Amino acid sequence: MIGWFRYSNDPKNQGYRYRCLNPMLQLQKDGVDIDFYKPNQQYDIVIFSTYSCYRKEDDAPMGAGVIEAAKKIKAEGSTIIVDQADNQHYNPHQHADLSEGSEAIIKLQEFADCITTPSKHLASLIRKNFPNKPIHVVGDAIEKSINNTDNNLIKSLLSYGQWKDRAAYYKLASRIRKNTTDGITPLVWYGTMGSRRGDAGGIKDLDKIKSAIENINKDHPLSLTIISNSENRYEEVIGSWNIKTYYLKWSWVNFIEAMHLHEIAVLPFNFSPWTEGKSNNRITLALSLGLSVVADPIESYREFENACFLDNWETGIRSYIEHPLLKEQHLHEGNKIIEENYTIKKISDRWNAIFNQQGS
Repeated sequence: MIGWFRYSNDPKNQGYRYRCLNPMLQLQKDGVDIDFYKPNQQYDIVIFSTYSCYRKEDDAPMGAGVIEAAKKIKAEGSTIIVDQADNQHYNPHQHADLSEGSEAIIKLQEFADCITTPSKHLASLIRKNFPNKPIHVVGDAIEKSINNTDNNLIKSLLSYGQWKDRAAYYKLASRIRKNTTDGITPLVWYGTMGSRRGDAGGIKDLDKIKSAIENINKDHPLSLTIISNSENRYEEVIGSWNIKTYYLKWSWVNFIEAMHLHEIAVLPFNFSPWTEGKSNNRITLALSLGLSVVADPIESYREFENACFLDNWETGIRSYIEHPLLKEQHLHEGNKIIEENYTIKKISDRWNAIFNQQGS
């Protein structure tokens, strides 16, 4: 039996869905004996996420409860897999809690029989700390719908928040459809406002493409939608742009539908040890939903270099606007890669292969 140590109870948490909930549900469909970890249950394999190391209980050090659980599980003879989804050791401002969590991650990984991660770049960083442990790259599966296991019809009908999110979507849809009839190409950026791990990796990354977007807008009218979690940061970074811009608060209720309103996803990065280890889940999502992609070339995106434009902002956006057939060619190539590697079935099979390897 396999237990997945749950570090979140919130299906709206993207990392929890990608790195626990979604593959686990697919593995259950495939007949694998796997469920959320329960302390009183005996397991052959237990999977931990390094994000569980940021739990703090009472006055104990960060992650102490998780490390104690891993120690007990190891003593019982179970195999331990530790999944690290981000470079959580990068802490340029030396936040005390992030440092404490980083130390807990190392302690947790010392118990690991193997370590998993979603990108080759991150695997290379982990290998510096653990050169003798097996490290496996397991990507993030695409989501064409968001599986909110915490929702039901009654909650949906009674939730003011969900009605508000739907109304915001309809308002945005009306604007973009009108713009489209006026010949305005809708661009979209989506992600969190940023983090405490430096300035890179958030809405502020868009600063680097402002001049390119405004130059293209002179010949090809554009709009830019920001789907994120901070309207204040949107106003701070995007408010002065000389094109039509819109903000939509991220919501599982409307996110996928909102993405479908757009033609091109723009994914710039300010490079840092935090952003360079990111997975390719944003580019795979956009391509799977039929959007063209122009992005900066972090390592995990290079697999899609023949399905998008990397580090070529003006040429990329202009090319998609001026050559519609190119969009179809790139989408075909991108979705071929996705079907071969990033469907939920392919990813769950990858997890299962690691389980079988560890159990043998």
